[in-house]
Amino acid sequence: MHSDKSPRPDGLNPAFYQRFWGIIGEDVTKACLSFLQSSSFPDGLNDTFIALIPKKNCPEVVSNLHPISLCNVLYKVVAKMLANILKLVLPHLIADYQSVFIPGRLITDNIMVAYEVVHYLKRKRQGKEGYAALKVDMSKAYDRLEWDFLEQVMRRMRFPEKWIGWMVMCITSVKFSIVHYCHDTDSFFPTRGLRQGYPLSPYLFILCAKGFSALLKNSEDRGLIHGCRIVRGAPIISHLFFADDSFLFFRDNLRESQCIKDCISLYEKASGQQINFQKSSISFSSNSSRLIINQICSLLDVQQTENHGKYLGLPSLIGRNKSQIFSFIKEKLWSRLQGWKKCFLSRAGKEILVKTVAQALPTFAMRVFLLPLELCAELERIMNSFWWGTGHGGSKGIHWMRWDRLCASKQNGGLGFRKIHEFNLSLLGKNGWRLLNQPASLMAIVYKARYYPNSTFF
Repeated sequence: MHSDKSPRPDGLNPAFYQRFWGIIGEDVTKACLSFLQSSSFPDGLNDTFIALIPKKNCPEVVSNLHPISLCNVLYKVVAKMLANILKLVLPHLIADYQSVFIPGRLITDNIMVAYEVVHYLKRKRQGKEGYAALKVDMSKAYDRLEWDFLEQVMRRMRFPEKWIGWMVMCITSVKFSIVHYCHDTDSFFPTRGLRQGYPLSPYLFILCAKGFSALLKNSEDRGLIHGCRIVRGAPIISHLFFADDSFLFFRDNLRESQCIKDCISLYEKASGQQINFQKSSISFSSNSSRLIINQICSLLDVQQTENHGKYLGLPSLIGRNKSQIFSFIKEKLWSRLQGWKKCFLSRAGKEILVKTVAQALPTFAMRVFLLPLELCAELERIMNSFWWGTGHGGSKGIHWMRWDRLCASKQNGGLGFRKIHEFNLSLLGKNGWRLLNQPASLMAIVYKARYYPNSTFF
C-alpha cells in the first residue's frame, strides 16, 4: 500500500503499520486470520469514509460526484488477501468476453476485438441478414448492485459456503460516513452496492456481470440470438464486457432485438442495474434497411449512430484521415502544456513532467494503433517547444539541440526522452508477442482467422 494515503476512520494510514511492523506485525497477522476463522469483524473495523470527488469543475447534482471509499488499513489487509486468492480462479470462471481485472488479459484485447467487429459491420454491404452493435452503459453500476444477487451468483458458480460467507461479511458489515470539508457526517448503513476504491469490488462486480453473460449465452445456445462472425473460422461474438461497458452483437431483426431487451430487463430486475440510455447507442451493418433500423431503435429506445465514438477511451472506428481522428491526443497534450507554461519550472522539473506526463499521454492509443508519422512529429515538436521555452514569459526560447539528440540516453549526452514513433512500434510489438504466446486468447483467435488463417504471425 502507498504509505501516504488518506487517513481512515481509525486515523491510521499505511505508513504507521509499515514503520512499526516489527512491533505490531505479528499481532496484525493473528488478528486478520482470526477474523476469517470466526467469520466476523469487531465493531468499527469496517467503518468507511466516503470522499466525494467532483467529475467536473462545478458539480450541480450528486451524480456529478464520484464516491471513493476510505477503509481501515487492517480491514483492507483482509480484503486484499481474499482478492489475491479470488483472482487466481477468475481466469477459469470468466470467459474471454470479459477482459478487465483478469490476470493475463488487457483492456486492449476488448478494444482490438471490438474494432474488428465494428469494422466488419461497416464494410458488410451484401447479404440478406444484417447485424447490429449495441453499446450499453450501466448507470452507477457499482452503487446499484444488489447483495442478494451477488450471493446467488456465487452459489450457482459453486463457491464454498464458507467463502460466500466471507464475501457477504465483507460487503454487508460496512458503515459509511461522508467526509465534507474535513468533517464527517452521521453514520449510515447501506443495503446494496459495492465500494469504489475497495480491493474486492472489481472482482465481485465481474462475478455479477457473469450473470448477464450467462443470460446472453443461454439465449445464444437456444438459437434466440446469433452473434457476429467477422470471417470464416473466427469465433462467434455476441458480447464483449469491460466492467460496466458492454458491447452486444446480434442480427438486425425484431425477434433477436426483443430477446436482447428481455435479457437486459431480467438482468436489471435481478441485479439492480439500470441502463444509461443517454450514453447507450446502436449501429448497424451497411446492408440493414432503414425500416428495420427505425423499428429496432424504437423497440430498444436507443439512438442510432454511424460511429460509437470512443470505446474504452479510444476510437471504435478508424477512417482514412487518421491524423484527424487522433487529433484529440494533440489537443490534450497542448492544453496540458499550456497550463505548465504559466509556472516557473526548473529544467529538472520540466524533464520530470515531459517524461512522466507528456510522453505518457499518447501511450494508451499507441498500444493499439499505429499513429501517423505527421502526428508523432507534431507531438515531439510541441514537447520540444515546451522544453526550450522560457516559461512564464511565453517566449519560445532558443533550441540549442535537436530533439533527436535529446532522445539519446544520458550516457550518450542526451536526456533520455522517447521518440514517439519508435516507442509506438515497440508497444505494437508487445501485442505481437502476446499473439504468439497466448494463441488461445479471444484476440489471438480473431486476428489469426482474420489476417493469417493459413500461416503464422511471423
